[in-house]
Amino acid sequence: MQARPKMPKEITLAMVMYTCPERERTFRDTLQSLALSDWSGDLVTVEDTADGPPSLARQYRNFCLAVVTCAAVRADFVVLAEDDLIFNRYVEHNTRSWLTSFRPNDVGSLYQLNSIRSVGNQAVVASRTKWRWIAEQAAARGKETNDSEPTDAWLRRIVDPRKFRVHRPSLVQHHAHRSTVGHYQHRSLSFDLHWRTP
Repeated sequence: MQARPKMPKEITLAMVMYTCPERERTFRDTLQSLALSDWSGDLVTVEDTADGPPSLARQYRNFCLAVVTCAAVRADFVVLAEDDLIFNRYVEHNTRSWLTSFRPNDVGSLYQLNSIRSVGNQAVVASRTKWRWIAEQAAARGKETNDSEPTDAWLRRIVDPRKFRVHRPSLVQHHAHRSTVGHYQHRSLSFDLHWRTP
């Protein structure tokens, strides 16, 4: 009697979202948007509690804490999300479909700025193993005390371009809220609130 082929196990998904007290209203709007989507995975929030005015250094420290949290979450893949997003209504379905083609060391951005590139850490997905590696790189970078390079540029620099993917169309959009550190506002040209992969 021939054994039945094993069905692949369903991918487990979680999300880590990082924020700061200065963005309470933006964060609340983002949580509301996520609640209107099909997201059913765990959500862990990481809040920057440091004193002082908003800065790249503060943002970087909170980003590092969020990355370490991603590495500790018990899920196959973890989405690291910023706190100023509008989510596609089928973000979980679309992300799951996309992840079936991922290799273990791939890193993916759910945010597509335009037809040729993504910008920022709006929503980055990777395996827990890959997040561990990113956390190690972040710890090493912290020892260099280089706070002038934005975290999104740093992440794109350390990940092999052949292993960095961008979802098309964008599955998240920026809220039109002001950045706490003065970054310019950018909006995805491909975002579609109701797009759903077949």
